Amino acid sequence: MAGKKVKLVLAKDISLWQMEGEIEQETYDILAKRYHVDEFNLNETLKYLGVLGSGLAILGLLGFVSVATGSRVLSLLLLLGLSYASFFYGAKWRQDPTNQYPHTTRLALSMSVLLLGASLGLLGTILQIQWAVGWLILSGIWIGLAVAMAYYSQATFLLVMANLMFFHWVGSWTSMFGRSSYVFSVQDPLIMTLAAAGVVFIGQLHREWDQPHAESFARAYQAIGLVYFNMSLLILSIFAPYIMRKLSYPSIFGNKVLFIVVAMGAALLQIVLGSRLHRKIFTGFGVTFFAIHMFTRYHELMWDRVNKGLFFLIGGAMLLALSVGLERKLRQAKEEVQHVASE
Repeated sequence: MAGKKVKLVLAKDISLWQMEGEIEQETYDILAKRYHVDEFNLNETLKYLGVLGSGLAILGLLGFVSVATGSRVLSLLLLLGLSYASFFYGAKWRQDPTNQYPHTTRLALSMSVLLLGASLGLLGTILQIQWAVGWLILSGIWIGLAVAMAYYSQATFLLVMANLMFFHWVGSWTSMFGRSSYVFSVQDPLIMTLAAAGVVFIGQLHREWDQPHAESFARAYQAIGLVYFNMSLLILSIFAPYIMRKLSYPSIFGNKVLFIVVAMGAALLQIVLGSRLHRKIFTGFGVTFFAIHMFTRYHELMWDRVNKGLFFLIGGAMLLALSVGLERKLRQAKEEVQHVASE
């Protein structure tokens, strides 16, 4: 029984080391097999939820102070003071040569940037900034500071937040329509596709970077970048004529078939890259979005033409056949790589 507890503790530590970039991917793979590490790290998730929860609680408290005193300026000063205090102690702990508080240090530095972001938002409200350029400048300042702090503190969580804010800055947002229905919106999917491709490329460069946290940063860049890249292409493959006409693009960009080909080709390219580079993240996104595109095209073509029961029967059979075929191809590619490596 004690042995199982020891393995559980080691498994949690290994997951944490890998998430924070303390060990390389190859080392993690070896240790993960030995100690049966789960891919879903509950401890890491709870830690990040704790960061967000703490930030929201502080903002709620300051909101209460603002309402009670009737002074937004006082709330702004309190936010700036808390941000500075978090940065001061985080920077102080980071200078500790024994590195006794690595996680607390990252938490403090992350909180300082999140509180600063809230301060900038409140400042914009106080100054009654109503033009888009002003908010773009304020959010751009925060993104730059968040990225710099992420590298300074080696905090992957902060880099994730900075990436999400960057895509929001480029022109994406989400909203809830009620009854648990959410909408994912992109102002200009073509520009978003290019921006997301750039973020994915930055992530790939990090895989060649000889730093302890490079691997975790690479995953952060590529996971978020691939979501926006594939979602933007999916939107274009469905609404290209309407979107391009609305944004006054040349007529060639309003060709829906063009973006269907590009989107499905991009999904296949991700599968190939995942196989060649041995990156599961590319393979996973490629397979997922290729299947989504196939079902979307099938829905557009057949939904109004066949019985609904037959629609789902044929569609399910096609997706099953596709998954079996892709699995076979991936297995063959893996065997070829192993054969070449053995020679």
